[in-house]
Amino acid sequence: MIASFFRYLKDLIWRNDNLDWIEDLQELCDEQNMEIDSIPLVIDNPKVMPMVRGHAFEFELTRLLEKSLPKQYKVSNPYMNAQLGLHDIDVKIEEVKTGGKWSAECKLSSKGSFKYRKHPILGKIPSFQVKCMRSRTYTEKKAKEVAPKIGVDWEELVVHNDQYRSADFDIVASSLANAFYITDDDGHFAYSPGDIDKGKGKEYLDHFGINQKQCFETVVFARSEDIIPKNTPDFSCRRKVCYDPDCGFVPNYPTVWLKEDRLGVEPPWVLIDELPALLEAGP
Repeated sequence: MIASFFRYLKDLIWRNDNLDWIEDLQELCDEQNMEIDSIPLVIDNPKVMPMVRGHAFEFELTRLLEKSLPKQYKVSNPYMNAQLGLHDIDVKIEEVKTGGKWSAECKLSSKGSFKYRKHPILGKIPSFQVKCMRSRTYTEKKAKEVAPKIGVDWEELVVHNDQYRSADFDIVASSLANAFYITDDDGHFAYSPGDIDKGKGKEYLDHFGINQKQCFETVVFARSEDIIPKNTPDFSCRRKVCYDPDCGFVPNYPTVWLKEDRLGVEPPWVLIDELPALLEAGP
């Protein structure tokens, strides 16, 4: 692990003229009392890795969008001190000419979730799920404090204490890769399509010639409004005490349905090359 980390640093230094990040890394380590060579060991911990990978996805998505979106769009990672009730923005997309703005919430696919599931219309087709839940849940006290500010009943927030409202962000973004990860015998996260859905995960990727890097770059998007029970005829809220099965809260594990004849997704999800059309519909 350490050897591969430093090989990566060497390659990065060789390819990059701007080496300010090296000083930034050293300053960060000094400030937090860490040795640089301990960073791989710190990160490669079952308690730490999911959080780090989730946050890293925000920056990777920004790089992908900067390459893929037309020039009229500006993409950034706003730094915000998130507070309960004031949702932070993972990735911000702006249309320079019109001033249109979109907030994208970055969520990894649920670990090992690739599976052939029964679609309500299309039958059994490949799919994966997105792990889309709040890291800071609502207590009754906080719900009563926040509810008036966002115009909902505090009881709703308590019932859906770990769920987002569709108004919290405009777009959900996820990547295919994590759906093919497992936790190995040593407790480490490992890319292992052959262990997913009795080998069907590897068969699916091999059929389309998709490697691990391409999995990471296969990013899907959906408007938050389009994945809530209120706007999804074949899906109802599964909270037992929710008084409205067609509520406006984003499910914890929305399903992304994959096409079988090509690398694509079923609506309301789109791939990155289809994102401009989604943005043109307005935030």
